Amino acid sequence: VGVQHPDAAISKRWVCCTDVPEGPQTYGIVTTVQPPTYFRGSCTELIVNGSFPNGKEGWTLVGAIRELCPGALPGQRRYCLAFGGSSSDVDQAWTEVTIPADAVRAELTGDWYMETSEGLAGHNYDRFHADVRTGGTFQLVLAVVDERWDGYPEQDLQSSTRLPFANIDLTRFAGSTVNIGFRSETNEVYPTTFWIDNLSLEVCFEATVFSDGFESGDTG
Repeated sequence: VGVQHPDAAISKRWVCCTDVPEGPQTYGIVTTVQPPTYFRGSCTELIVNGSFPNGKEGWTLVGAIRELCPGALPGQRRYCLAFGGSSSDVDQAWTEVTIPADAVRAELTGDWYMETSEGLAGHNYDRFHADVRTGGTFQLVLAVVDERWDGYPEQDLQSSTRLPFANIDLTRFAGSTVNIGFRSETNEVYPTTFWIDNLSLEVCFEATVFSDGFESGDTG
């Protein structure tokens, strides 16, 4: 582009290798949102006795019972909570947790097994679900977060078709004290038994990274 000096007597000077656009121009601003980073040690477990080695400590059982998990081999002392197993039955279990307000992730996981006497054509009569309830004595179900029934493949500890609870996101309950509950309902005939164990509610926090590259809380 040639640039003419105001004094016409002075020769022209040139700016090389660029184009100067004329008229109004449109510009875009690009922003990049980085997901929270979870540093090792920034997560904690909220469920007490999630594999039930200590009886029913930390849990309230109504109808549900603690027993050896189905398919346990001799000497394999692995315990579950059992639900159902008889007709016209309603069983429940729950544990109270407080999810910190600054948690950026709260994830429920666990193992689930099922054995039914329903025939191949009879499904969806006996049901099992996981829910989140208000804390305290008088409980109100806030959300059913997982639901299963007698049509699922039968499983036990040795089964290759185990269907665990996987990555149930409870982050929306951060800042609340709630009960994590489980409930089964069976109909009049051909009952189903459901078992759960290895329950975990892991909560994670967003770590602060300082200019030196170290996360907060690391004093080593």
